[in-house]
Amino acid sequence: MDKIKVGVLSKFPPEKSGTAITTQYLVDALKKKCKVIRIGFGGSDCEYKVDLSSNLTADVKKIIEKEDLDVLHLQYTPSGRYLGQEGKSSGISYIKTVLTNLKLAKMLSSLGIPTVSTIHDMHPSAKNLKQAVTKWLERKVAVNSNSVIVHTMIQKDVIEKYGAYVECIHHGVISISRKPSKGKTILFLGLVSPTKGVEYLIEAMKYLPDFRLKVAGEPTDSRYAEGLKSIVAENNLSNVELSLSWVSEKDRDRLYREYSMFALPYTLTSRYIVSGALHDAIAYRMPVVATDIGGMGEMVKKFKCGVTVKPFSAEELASGFREVYRNYRVYLNGVNKYRKDLSWDKIAGHHLKLYKDLIKKGRKV
Repeated sequence: MDKIKVGVLSKFPPEKSGTAITTQYLVDALKKKCKVIRIGFGGSDCEYKVDLSSNLTADVKKIIEKEDLDVLHLQYTPSGRYLGQEGKSSGISYIKTVLTNLKLAKMLSSLGIPTVSTIHDMHPSAKNLKQAVTKWLERKVAVNSNSVIVHTMIQKDVIEKYGAYVECIHHGVISISRKPSKGKTILFLGLVSPTKGVEYLIEAMKYLPDFRLKVAGEPTDSRYAEGLKSIVAENNLSNVELSLSWVSEKDRDRLYREYSMFALPYTLTSRYIVSGALHDAIAYRMPVVATDIGGMGEMVKKFKCGVTVKPFSAEELASGFREVYRNYRVYLNGVNKYRKDLSWDKIAGHHLKLYKDLIKKGRKV
């Protein structure tokens, strides 16, 4: 085990946050290679907790000195929900969120040890004032860090334009024991929202009468959910089953094991974000059909773990599923390569190498 000590600042379970869960996976893998101290906020279960609204820099410095940390690694998402900055009104919440982001940026440049920030949710566009502010905050965090970690090359290109030092380290995946089987069964699992393209997925089943589709997840829009039910009823799609409610962890596991292919028919998502649902499908060894959008399409094409299609097209989705079924073994091999190359053990190794490089270079990169 390496002697360096890394402090990881993030949310951690039992906080209900995707970033909290994936950061814990990273920490678990890193602990096999070096010493890791978790510094959390909110309801995180960790070695130390800090208040992001209080004396953040001073509190983190005390932890660094007490634990003799060599590197601090921030898991960064700018949203108020992640940072826990709720107020009595949306306006107050927004102001608190902006101030907390500024505190994080200032902290990164004030600690005296190398700092790393993983930017999970990127907001490079500035179509309105709020987006412009978020982009500015993201840039502040990036340039105040000695190194930034992103998960796709599309993201890397954006951060490099800020003048920051960037490493592309792909998002890790867990490996769940499951024996996949070729079949004509398709699963959509996750929040059911108007940007997920579920209506096109359901319509695709008109062209796949010999296939079966399960849509499971909690709707974010009741009218959208009713519209999906109408599509099924009006087209008499007996091969479509809708389960529009929250899915427990036990039921999620059962569904992933029951179905053969996974659907990612999104119509709109940030070009710079890789869907967490893709990682879950890979973890369960499920080839995918995904719309060719940003980081999600980039990863599917890179590992050949499924088929990418144009968004807003039921016909293309149907064609994609038939292609995956015909060449199931080929795409399963891509899934297996994805799991092998991006195991959390290997991803932790890439992180450790970056930490060591920064320590050798000192405070400035």
